[in-house]
Amino acid sequence: MAAGWNKGIGNGRKCHACDSSSTKLNSVSHGPQWYTNKPTDLVLCNNCMHNIMITRTCIRYKGRKVYLGYNPRKGICVNCGKGGVKTHMHHKYYDDIDPIAGTVELCMNCHIVCTKMESDVARLLIKNGIVDYSKYG
Repeated sequence: MAAGWNKGIGNGRKCHACDSSSTKLNSVSHGPQWYTNKPTDLVLCNNCMHNIMITRTCIRYKGRKVYLGYNPRKGICVNCGKGGVKTHMHHKYYDDIDPIAGTVELCMNCHIVCTKMESDVARLLIKNGIVDYSKYG
């Protein structure tokens, strides 16, 4: 088991999501880090808390994390229809008032292709003097 992990023997806790009896140690108290799955009294280990409760309810927006309070993902790529894979929220445009506006859910492969196509188009527009990038820097 990796450093920083504790088997949790003797505390009787088990993660409701993964049924694990181990969780990461708290860096301050050095005790096991368990989270209550509110409004229930069920507990989650550090991994499940991060993977279920935090990661799925936030998106990246202009280089920072924005927590939405709900999961905007459906788990299906809107481009190729692939499901059951990790998806990315891709911004077609940015709206500072509503960070989720203009987003589409893409699988990793479609996200790479889409981002590459957009950057190639942007380079052509800048190269041909159609867009003055210095205005956006």
